[in-house]
Amino acid sequence: MSLKAELQHLGLLADGAHVGGSARLLKVLDVREDAEIALIVDAGNGEEGWEVREPRDLVERCNEEFRSDVDARAVAVLGEWEDSLQLWCIPKRALSSLLRAPFFQAENRARLSALVPTTSRGSR
Repeated sequence: MSLKAELQHLGLLADGAHVGGSARLLKVLDVREDAEIALIVDAGNGEEGWEVREPRDLVERCNEEFRSDVDARAVAVLGEWEDSLQLWCIPKRALSSLLRAPFFQAENRARLSALVPTTSRGSR
């Protein structure tokens, strides 16, 4: 099977780049800059503060916040290009197979492995 066909089979070449699931309710209400940047957000459970030093921290905070939502995609950091993070929103059901693929070298690969649904661990 070609790489493109395999990615299509896993649902990884879908239109639109979004986390989805309950992440659609996420609202950034305020940004405060003190010693560290704090985002005041509402992720559907009321207002709370998220400390973020850099954009990668925001990616990890989102992955953690929506880890139990099977409909919310995991966010992989593929790298940086012209001062912008290159991100890929991946269905959690496809993480197990994708993490075994030699071409997939996300910066946050180790943290993504913790998001693999327990029913998918070790399956192909």
